[in-house]
Amino acid sequence: MAATLIQPILFSTQFGLSSVALDKAGLVDPILNSDTKLFIDPLLISKSKNALMRAKGIKVLRDRFTNVLDLLDTSEVVGDVAWKAAYKQLDLDERAETGLGYGGASTHGSSRPPKLRNAILATAKQIIKLGEKNPNVIPLMGLFEEGVGPDTLSDMTTNFLLPLLCELTEVFCKANGIPTKAYGPRYGNRNLPENPLSTAKRKRCSDPTFPGLI
Repeated sequence: MAATLIQPILFSTQFGLSSVALDKAGLVDPILNSDTKLFIDPLLISKSKNALMRAKGIKVLRDRFTNVLDLLDTSEVVGDVAWKAAYKQLDLDERAETGLGYGGASTHGSSRPPKLRNAILATAKQIIKLGEKNPNVIPLMGLFEEGVGPDTLSDMTTNFLLPLLCELTEVFCKANGIPTKAYGPRYGNRNLPENPLSTAKRKRCSDPTFPGLI
């Protein structure tokens, strides 16, 4: 049974900010010490209320989807160099930084078995062989592949959009006087707010803290 969070703390509460400011910017006010029960739908990015996401999001997704399909198109057998590159690009791990999902009283994030990622790639490869190489095919994998639900698609989309999520978080924090710290290449060397309430831990890293992305 999932643990129940007794005192959820919102981003706006932690940083002394009015939730109205987040709403005006078209941003969610996430819970910092637990998962926020929301998913990102890749098919709705073009309708985002946030101007930066709406302007850049679709291009970022299409470029990443196209890159995966190009690698699969080049791949000749499962496990070759191109396949491994496509596998690496198709990251399905839950991002603890965003706190989206069903983590109960935690923001640990979760990872999915390699079998599922390889299954998605195999199905996409079959579709390519049938003559269809449209980047929109990957967000529709839930229709073709068992075990691919809205949570999996959301985590995949979040990983694709991570550089943009870091950018819009940095822009918002700078405009609203929210204290930030410098994070490394993993986060595009952006200045981002630290989430002191995250229950996740970064391993094998000089900075074990997580930024709180919005």
